[in-house]
Amino acid sequence: MIAQIKQQIIAGMLKPGDRLPSEQELAARLGVSRPTVRESLRALTSMNIVETRHGEGSFVASLKAQDLIEPLDFVLRVDDDAIHHLFEVRSFIEAGSARLAAEHASDEDVRELQQLVGEYSDRIDDLDHCVRLDMAFHRRIAAASGNPLLGNLLDSLVGLSAQSRRRTGSDLTTRQRAAHDHTLILTAIAERDPDKAQDAMLRHLDHVSEVLKRVEGP
Repeated sequence: MIAQIKQQIIAGMLKPGDRLPSEQELAARLGVSRPTVRESLRALTSMNIVETRHGEGSFVASLKAQDLIEPLDFVLRVDDDAIHHLFEVRSFIEAGSARLAAEHASDEDVRELQQLVGEYSDRIDDLDHCVRLDMAFHRRIAAASGNPLLGNLLDSLVGLSAQSRRRTGSDLTTRQRAAHDHTLILTAIAERDPDKAQDAMLRHLDHVSEVLKRVEGP
């Protein structure tokens, strides 16, 4: 049943805010028992795909990206291995993002990246501000790639890695190194050098991964 509800959402048959049939109706339509329907609805609710309103029934949730990644965000908070796996995913995607940005970034994209890099250096003593600027910098690179799907995907990854950014960026020396790395990435993008941009991003993520391993311990 879970797969069927998801497929109906993907096909546009169900949209955010739509009311789902009652448990009895769903059981009859899908040929399953009511307990199965009830457990499936609970699972969909835990994924933030469905929301239950007391006295009204079950509805398709907002399906906002941030809401949908919340369950995975919880896993990342309690499973240290998951954080390291996230870094592996980021390495693949963000290296490609930087490469594409070097090929497709507009002059305006470069100017906005320059502003973010400059402000990061200016506010280097402010951890919270640096975390926000770091996330904005990586999101802006994805936007500059010219691939909207990549932008949406990376936006979710950036949100998921917010907590690890706070851990790795808590040390001033680490933030200073990140500022240097950002400058190298920006320079490569401004020079329209895809290979250089990709390598600079990979080195940056390697540096961050090293710090995370140190912070998390063995």
